[in-house]
Amino acid sequence: MRHIDPIGTLVVPGVLLAIGGPLIGWAKPVPVATSTLRHPRRALVCVALAGPLANIAMAAIWCGILAVMAHLNTGNATVVAWIELMAEAGMFVNVVLAVFNLIPLPPLDGGRVISGLLPPSWAAQFGRIEPFGLFLVLGISMVHGLDWLFEPALKVLGQVFTAVVGPP
Repeated sequence: MRHIDPIGTLVVPGVLLAIGGPLIGWAKPVPVATSTLRHPRRALVCVALAGPLANIAMAAIWCGILAVMAHLNTGNATVVAWIELMAEAGMFVNVVLAVFNLIPLPPLDGGRVISGLLPPSWAAQFGRIEPFGLFLVLGISMVHGLDWLFEPALKVLGQVFTAVVGPP
């Protein structure tokens, strides 16, 4: 409950759902005290990559579950089908979240990675777009400007899916 942002967790997703837009939301960010670490800029990059890497790991776990379920010929067909659908959704959602969060615009994780890799003076300039970053992403999403990014990622997901499970 501590991380619920009234606008990002409730209002924006609700409005986007009502108008048929892409379902996007956010929570309050978790503060990271990188200044207490030996290499704060490197730590910023590692922390920013942790979320998308966790999404990829979860997609891989769901892919493994799907592979096991696809090769089982026993059990309740309804339960097996339900687990397969849940695994497919888990793979899809986690790949989409990983790719989305790596978009190189602050406040997304990709923007944090770029900030951590840029020279400090450039990172400060780049960080100035953060108050507008989410609006840029929302605007680009509304006109399907991110399709070029998601289509290849989902194609790769389909190839991995086929390699692990077999042809649909």
